[in-house]
Amino acid sequence: MLLGMTLVVAVRPAVASELPELGQDAAAIISPYEERRIGEEAMVQIRQSLDFVDDPELTYYLQRLGAKLTNTLSDQPHEFQFFLIANPSINAFALPGGFIGIHTGLVAKARSESELAAVLAHEISHVTQRHWPRMVAAQKDRAGVTMAAILASLVIAGSGNPNAVGVAMASMASNIDSQLVFTRTFEREADRIGIRLLSESDHDVSAMAGFFERLAEGSRYSGADVPEFMRTHPVTNSRIAEARSNEKRFTRKSITSSDAFWHFRARTLALYAPNTNHVITKFQSELDKGDTGASRQRAARYGIALALIELGEYDSARKEISTLRSEQPKNLQYRLTEADIELGNKNSKKGLRLYNYIYRNNSRNSWIIQRYAEVLLANNQAKTAVKVLKPALQRNPKSPTLNKLLATAAGETGDLIQAHRSMAEYYVINGNPHAAINQLDIAEKKARNNFYALAAIKARKREIKGRLSKSSTVN
Repeated sequence: MLLGMTLVVAVRPAVASELPELGQDAAAIISPYEERRIGEEAMVQIRQSLDFVDDPELTYYLQRLGAKLTNTLSDQPHEFQFFLIANPSINAFALPGGFIGIHTGLVAKARSESELAAVLAHEISHVTQRHWPRMVAAQKDRAGVTMAAILASLVIAGSGNPNAVGVAMASMASNIDSQLVFTRTFEREADRIGIRLLSESDHDVSAMAGFFERLAEGSRYSGADVPEFMRTHPVTNSRIAEARSNEKRFTRKSITSSDAFWHFRARTLALYAPNTNHVITKFQSELDKGDTGASRQRAARYGIALALIELGEYDSARKEISTLRSEQPKNLQYRLTEADIELGNKNSKKGLRLYNYIYRNNSRNSWIIQRYAEVLLANNQAKTAVKVLKPALQRNPKSPTLNKLLATAAGETGDLIQAHRSMAEYYVINGNPHAAINQLDIAEKKARNNFYALAAIKARKREIKGRLSKSSTVN
């Protein structure tokens, strides 16, 4: 049962609109603990096929924006995780257990921080209203043949058969009509709760319906394909009208998008847009207009600098970042970009010196730690990377990225016991306990003559196996 649900969830970005709402007795079918485990296992599956963005600055901003929304909840069922997928399509999705993904294409389409927050609020509401368990709760009364056919097709797809997903979709065709009614109910409910979250987190409540209207109008009159977000979150005129009606229950606030949002958007476009030259043209147009506000102007220049680095035009990038540094000399993003220019231009000594100075003055900043560690590893300074990462992990032991970096750094210094232990923690955090146990098995063999390390490794293995036993008993 668990594997089947995981595989179905893993393709939610493509088929969510065709999955039914299947009842109300969710708690009797799937507990919050099971829900989280399903989400974790789904994340293991989709990490193998989707292009996850591992940029610490982007992740830091998105997690903070999501936390601003979830902090308004009276009861958080899960520890929410927000992440970016490098994909130019306009889409977002929620997995059971609080995993919420946003495509870089959607970030590019957002015109304000409130519009991006509206999408997050909508997806958060799918999780808090337990839409996935409610779907599964009613599935027990449906024909098991359909779910079995979908599972079989997805397993075939995982083996490399490009027609498997089409087979899965065909197996669902007989249920589409009834499913659409339930899907619309879910979407309206997520809109309603999401608008409330926007109000309580000091965002513009009109942003949700406004964003939907723009997507609908743009695709209608440009002759473009319907955005993927509208396929997986079907938008109708009545749904937009209902969202407009719901927003009237709250006081509409005049909200200005933060400086952090504009720089987040600029960095996302510069690093992940399909055509870097088009990005430069877009940002240059914003600069030439000169009427978009100081924050947006600086962000546009920042985006140009990043895009120029992507193109290897370091002298031009240096000119743009120098202008920004003269306006805001203490801005960490500009200072790191300055260091990246030196590194990219093969001036590694100066680049590393700049990074070291920034780190020493911001040694508890999570995204600076990650950037510095990555730079150290790229420049064959694994021992220094270990010294940077170990204290950071003492403060934040559940960071998958820092654990993976430490595994790499330790391996390069010859500390293979630490390397495999850190990799085990990386797998545990990402919901893959079997891979974690495999890593600990290797570490155990290498620690035969290290009593303290051996005892710690065996204890950790028992703990992980205990969780696996609990999970299999529950399911």
